[in-house]
Amino acid sequence: MCSPFARDTARNLENARRYLKFAVEQGAIPFAPHLLYPQVMDDCNPDQRKLGLFFGMVWLKKCDELWVFGSYIPSKTLAAL
Repeated sequence: MCSPFARDTARNLENARRYLKFAVEQGAIPFAPHLLYPQVMDDCNPDQRKLGLFFGMVWLKKCDELWVFGSYIPSKTLAAL
């Protein structure tokens, strides 16, 4: 699952919880690495950010689907896909 997290993290975390709940209600088994890794890695540290993005891409390759929520998707995110 992809959704905004940076900037207004409190609001985006609340939204992500709703999105996860929605996915579960649809019968999916959602995973949101963009919410997990910032809890243990410093997004402002370039090496840790790069590693967190790598972890997310490893998980993405194991997924059958990618659900994207939110109205704004940074071009850097699209380039990584």
